[in-house]
Amino acid sequence: MKILNNIGKAVLIGILILIIILVSPFLVPLIAVNYFADRSFKKKYQDYLISIDGTKFFCYNNKKRSQEFIEKNILPFLSSGIDVIFMNGRIPISNYNEKYISKLLYSITEKKGFPYLIKVSNGELIETSINSELYNTLNQNKEISSLINKINIFFAVI
Repeated sequence: MKILNNIGKAVLIGILILIIILVSPFLVPLIAVNYFADRSFKKKYQDYLISIDGTKFFCYNNKKRSQEFIEKNILPFLSSGIDVIFMNGRIPISNYNEKYISKLLYSITEKKGFPYLIKVSNGELIETSINSELYNTLNQNKEISSLINKINIFFAVI
C-alpha cells in the first residue's frame, strides 16, 4: 500500500512538472509583457501627475445622506479652482482621464473615508479625509462654516 502511495505521489509530481514545462513558454512572455506594461503605466501616470501639477480635487461618493448634504452645502461654496470628482460606486466621474484618476484615488494613503481633499504638488499627492468632520457636522448639527474653513485651509497651503 505504501508503494502505491509513493507511486501515486511520483506520478502526480511528474504531471505537475510536465504541465509547468508545457506552460512556461507562454507564461514567461506573459509575465514580461505585464511587467513592462505596468512599468509603462507608472511612468505615464507620473507624467500625468506632473502635467496636472497644482490641481486641487474635492472627491466625494454616492453615499446618499452625505451626497445630498455635500451637493447642497459644500460644492456651491468651493472656490472655482477646485475640481470635483464624484465617485459613482467605483467609477470616478470628472473632467479628467478616468484611468489616471482611478489610480490617483487608489493611491490615497489615508484611507479614512470620503470625502477626500487632494492636491497635486511636484508630481506628488497630498491628501486628507474630511470624513470625520463631515459626519460630526451632520450628526451633531455643527456649523458648516468650520468644515468649509478646513477645506479652504487645506487647499490654501501648498
